[in-house]
Amino acid sequence: CATTPNFEKDQRWAYCLEPMKVKDHCNKGNPCQKGGTCVNMPNGPHCICPDHFTGKHCQKEKCFEPQFLQFFQENEIWHRFEPAGVSKCQCKGPKAQCKPVASQVCSTNPCLNGGSCLQTEGHRLCRCPTGYAGRLCDVDLKERCYSDRGLSYRGMAQTTLSGAPCQPWASEATYWNMTAEQALNWGLGDHAFCRNPDNDTRPWCFVWRGDQLSWQYCRLARCQAPIGEAPPILTPTQSPSEHQDSPLLSREPQPTTQTPSQNLTSAWCAPPEQRGPLPSAGLVGCGQRLRKRLSSLNRIVGGLVALPGAHPYIAALYWGQNFCAGSLIAPCWVLTAAHCLQNRPAPEELTVVLGQDRHNQSCEQCQTLAVRSYRLHESYSPKTYQHDLALVRLKETADGCCAHPSPFVQPVCLPRSVASSAEPEGALCEVAGWGHQFEGAEEYSSFLQEAQVPLISPERCSAADVHGAAFTPGMLCAGFLEGGTDACQGDSGGPLVCEDETAERQLVLRGIVSWGSGCGDRLKPGVYTDVANYLAWIQEHTTS
Repeated sequence: CATTPNFEKDQRWAYCLEPMKVKDHCNKGNPCQKGGTCVNMPNGPHCICPDHFTGKHCQKEKCFEPQFLQFFQENEIWHRFEPAGVSKCQCKGPKAQCKPVASQVCSTNPCLNGGSCLQTEGHRLCRCPTGYAGRLCDVDLKERCYSDRGLSYRGMAQTTLSGAPCQPWASEATYWNMTAEQALNWGLGDHAFCRNPDNDTRPWCFVWRGDQLSWQYCRLARCQAPIGEAPPILTPTQSPSEHQDSPLLSREPQPTTQTPSQNLTSAWCAPPEQRGPLPSAGLVGCGQRLRKRLSSLNRIVGGLVALPGAHPYIAALYWGQNFCAGSLIAPCWVLTAAHCLQNRPAPEELTVVLGQDRHNQSCEQCQTLAVRSYRLHESYSPKTYQHDLALVRLKETADGCCAHPSPFVQPVCLPRSVASSAEPEGALCEVAGWGHQFEGAEEYSSFLQEAQVPLISPERCSAADVHGAAFTPGMLCAGFLEGGTDACQGDSGGPLVCEDETAERQLVLRGIVSWGSGCGDRLKPGVYTDVANYLAWIQEHTTS
């Protein structure tokens, strides 16, 4: 596990200790007061206290400073404005002991919303006008709703639609690597108020869902919704021009979270002869996703846990005790590896789950579908893994649809052509799946993993010291030649996707996890089926 809040920057980690059986101290009598949660530890019970309490048994009340909307620990020191000037305070919970200190006007004023600035003992302090609070007067105490997408919302809502409490943006679990200026622009800080830093459709926040970090939209009304306004269609969204300097806001288009429009739903549910060709990069209706973390994913051995909605195109295929992954390329079509289905299981034995983030576990946003039929490539070779791809035709449900569009279920784009999919060597693409996290692992990862891998040229991959003659035309190579992250984090049949820089950064399916030698071994990068080489075959058999 990581031993610092920001693993991507520090790269510091350590092995975890084996789980220990500890005596149940909590059931004998919960020692935690004031609503604290008791946790059994090897050396006795441990209390996790609510925000406003501290102490071994949560018996001490913290000091709350309304000017900053912040709690302070016992003996902690801070400065605040008083009617006569500035005071220096120390927490003697729950009361603060304060005494006046000298101050002077700041040389520059960082305070927002008309706040004034004084400097004392090396600290700058903002006096906020009525209705504002926070260290920089950046929190609007009067704001009770959000406008448009809520990009400028700076209120104090901190509860989600499900009633879950929001987690602080600055906590270790939700650590975002950003400058103070970026945090201020997006309204983030050492608080848990709802915000929309990534141009989503409304304010949201991080929450704990069991033992997994997740996110949810906030319980917050929209200020003015025009009467008769139709819910927006799932199309790529250009970030507002005033936010173009924000790497988070301009990162990629965001699907809406509202109920899909009638037109969009009917398009997904149209008869096959009315659906037209499968969507490719540059067209509306594919390659969109939600991304709730500023993560480079670069060189993360073992992968990172993907948050819900990060890979809405990934499909989980189950039959008996077997499992493979695939990619949703159209409402009724999943593309996977031929070697997954080479033993020819009956279609009725197969189940496809979309929107899943935990392996072999149902979820609120999951869609479970039966399979009507499947087709392996006619020239697939189980000995050489040439032409390792298969199409799975999903079965319509009672409403005549297969998959239904949602923020958690979206098709990935196909490449436009072989020529247009020639990314430069070293271009970073993403692999995702519930794959084995190391060679010899007997179980799949509980959570969906994600990692970035660079593309490797066919010439290098077919070299004698890499894969040699085993690497043939129709294959794609990606990974680190020195070893580390590769398709071990993916699953057989799973997706390798790249961002199309010329098409609103839509996600394009470039590879299907096919084969490899070992797991992250030196000079043995992962090998994928090159989807661009099979566009004609895919189009032929999805329209026939």
